[in-house]
Amino acid sequence: MGLEGLVTVEKIRAAINASLSGLSNSNATITITKNDGTTSTITINNVANATTATKLGSSTVGSGVKAIYLNAGTATASNSSVGNSNTPVYLNNGTFTACSSSIGSGWTVSEGAAGWARENTTGFTIQWGDTTTFPRTFTTAFQVVMQTNNNKGEQLYKNQVTVTSISNNGFTIGSPGQGQRYVAFGIS
Repeated sequence: MGLEGLVTVEKIRAAINASLSGLSNSNATITITKNDGTTSTITINNVANATTATKLGSSTVGSGVKAIYLNAGTATASNSSVGNSNTPVYLNNGTFTACSSSIGSGWTVSEGAAGWARENTTGFTIQWGDTTTFPRTFTTAFQVVMQTNNNKGEQLYKNQVTVTSISNNGFTIGSPGQGQRYVAFGIS
């Protein structure tokens, strides 16, 4: 999903919910029922071969610092203790290796049509919305990226999506008030 998808996730979810009346499954077949009564089916051909994956669901091996892997279909704990809750691990030529950088304590997110996501250690923030005022004030605003369709799905003209100035509280565009959607980046 690109960054433009952040703005429309709720609208997509609502459209899907409004157009579907049912979802059912039987063995390897999923049936989708639309509001008009028509159905579509999807058959997943590899379901019968997924028995190994079910073993992970009930596994009690591994820990916060001992990664797990499949050994001949059996969940097995690594012999090495690597990483911690803030340092992810990766496989380097078959050896579990801790990343050289900490990922911090995570992200704080304010969801919605106008919202933001902030990385707690660095303050890097992504914001989105359809007005020219940011939902969270930046200490340093880097960039605003405009979407070429408005919140009604209508195509916008160049002057309606051209950012003419950026401040820590918002931005100005050539022709405001058209429901323009944006994603903004900065530090907060």
